[in-house]
Amino acid sequence: MKPGTRLNRGKIVVCALTFGLLASNLAPGPAAEKDKDPLAEGKELFTREWLAGDRRSHAGDGLGPLFNARSCAACHHLGGIGGAGADTTIITVSVMLATDKETHKAYEQPNRDKLAEQIHPALRTRNSFPLHRYSTEKEFLRWRVQVFVDPYFRTEDSEAWASLEYLHRFSFGQWVDKSFVELVSSERNPPALFGAGLIDRIPAQVLEEVAACQARFAQKSRLAKRPSKNSEDASLPVSGRVARLKDGRIGRFGWKAQTATLREFTLLSCAVEIGLEVPGYSQASPPWKPDYKAPGLDLSVDQCDWLVKFLASLPPPQHKPPETALHAAEIDVGQKLFERIGCAICHQPKLGDVEGIYSDLLLHDMGKRLSDDGVYRESTLARDGDKDHIDPLRLSERSGSEEVEKQPKFGASSREWRTPPLWGVRDSAPYLHDGRAEAISSAIMLHGGEGLESARQFRRMPLRERQQLELFLQSLGVPTEKPE
Repeated sequence: MKPGTRLNRGKIVVCALTFGLLASNLAPGPAAEKDKDPLAEGKELFTREWLAGDRRSHAGDGLGPLFNARSCAACHHLGGIGGAGADTTIITVSVMLATDKETHKAYEQPNRDKLAEQIHPALRTRNSFPLHRYSTEKEFLRWRVQVFVDPYFRTEDSEAWASLEYLHRFSFGQWVDKSFVELVSSERNPPALFGAGLIDRIPAQVLEEVAACQARFAQKSRLAKRPSKNSEDASLPVSGRVARLKDGRIGRFGWKAQTATLREFTLLSCAVEIGLEVPGYSQASPPWKPDYKAPGLDLSVDQCDWLVKFLASLPPPQHKPPETALHAAEIDVGQKLFERIGCAICHQPKLGDVEGIYSDLLLHDMGKRLSDDGVYRESTLARDGDKDHIDPLRLSERSGSEEVEKQPKFGASSREWRTPPLWGVRDSAPYLHDGRAEAISSAIMLHGGEGLESARQFRRMPLRERQQLELFLQSLGVPTEKPE
């Protein structure tokens, strides 16, 4: 425009209207949001790699401040989007007294407050907390050194020792007041999410009926008699129980069946594993900054709906077609052996209307070797006055006996695990909750408690029969159809 040129008022109005239309196209309103494909949006959110201070965040700060992975797919990718993946770490806390049990007094406040102050704020009400792999804050390694490195042995290399490579599986203790607190790490393998929508829709009544049926079978079984307290190698009757949550619902997701619905499982994972602020679940706060609050939500309610809908759409795994007629015959024999040694009592091929799940979704006592107190649950740290979810800190047991553990009213005991679905097991190695079994055969033989008798029968099988049973399990592959 030349200097001194005067604009016509009508042209100004037209330009303003044109600019407004362009702006509206650049920033879609609520009507445009409704036109989005929920499954496509959910898949994008599942595979999105988050950044610290991410500009794609709805109104929060994106990744962190504590996280284990940058995306959902990073932990769920084996065999395809939604599969199993790498492990994460959780710290469990137990108390071993220096004097006698009478001075323990359930280790309530203010003693628990001392634990919370010196180790982790979550210990005001919990007996475990996640030990995240990464952080967006510099204080992360400094906190690890303070908690996990004895002051007497701290050196210039303390931060290197406290890094991920050296805090994988360990046992570490320190004195708090007059008690010796033991920190014991344990691993958690992210489970495959194939068919999660079907699991979410199984009626609670179905699980109740399966538990009642197993209880009746256990009473008639020759194994119904409980072992003596000093028996370290005794089988328990197969009698799974429904995971009761404190709000009255039934748990069906997570290694301890601690989560009731797929939506809760998804949002809790976003908060704990990636450090996202989502509706109903706060991102994990740094232990050295327990009053930390996110500036806002990273995912909106609509985005959460899309993500859950995408996961619910993941197809269930399917049997891998046999390569030859002989291969098919061997798989068929292996399936019969699977049923003969009792594996199908817990790993039921059909649950309700869901075919091929190979699980009863119930809690079973798997023996002392697989015991573990750590539970991924609420992501928020315990606050003062939060008395409704206090977990008793247990005394460490050093007797080595296989004594039957008392079942809690809510949740799982340290030796109880939800029966993991075996569909897709071919592509879910390593196996068991902590990935200690590299092969399917190893996972079977590590079964204890209610699974010990089946493990014994598997060991006694001729090599040919063990191979046939494994061939059957190897036929339980990932979905052949791809998610939308």
